[in-house]
Amino acid sequence: CLQAGDPSAVTIEAVLRNKSVNGRPVRVQRLNRPQKSCHVVFSESGTAKRAAEIIEAVKGTPALTIGEGEPLMSAGGIIRILRDGKKLAFEVNMDAASRAGLKVSSRLLALGKITRDSLAQKR
Repeated sequence: CLQAGDPSAVTIEAVLRNKSVNGRPVRVQRLNRPQKSCHVVFSESGTAKRAAEIIEAVKGTPALTIGEGEPLMSAGGIIRILRDGKKLAFEVNMDAASRAGLKVSSRLLALGKITRDSLAQKR
């Protein structure tokens, strides 16, 4: 699920077009507000209020929340994409992943930075 009006939506849709996971097609939806049926929610940086709305909308579901902004991580997002010039990196909040009932692959963790709620709140 992508935030309606998200400038990255076109790129993300193009990358995921005709892709499948475990034999099931990937379907991209643009929504004003994420729904409980969303498995992955991507949101570009936004306000703290918007981030809290996103987290609240998928609370209690195994939704992977990914964003570029600090507000989403502070609200309880799981993965934050970091831009450093032309390079991309990411951090994974293990406490948020645990709350969502998600297990993060050790192979993925080896590529990113691991963080916890206490660390995310102090930034």
